[in-house]
Amino acid sequence: MDMDVYDFFRVKCGAIVHVRIFRDKQYGHGRGQMPKSKCAGLVQFEEKESVEKALQISGEFGLHEKL
Repeated sequence: MDMDVYDFFRVKCGAIVHVRIFRDKQYGHGRGQMPKSKCAGLVQFEEKESVEKALQISGEFGLHEKL
């Protein structure tokens, strides 16, 4: 899922340094399961202009059926 976020913002906004999805470590600790997403994360862009583009589309897109 992190790479999906990376790919989305790279195409829409520009070069990215880092993407991190915040996860709930209480859930999803079964064998081979990734902890459940908290539906929030961090995207660090290389350029200020990319941040401005991301803020313009904030709340207007969905990824894996979540806004």
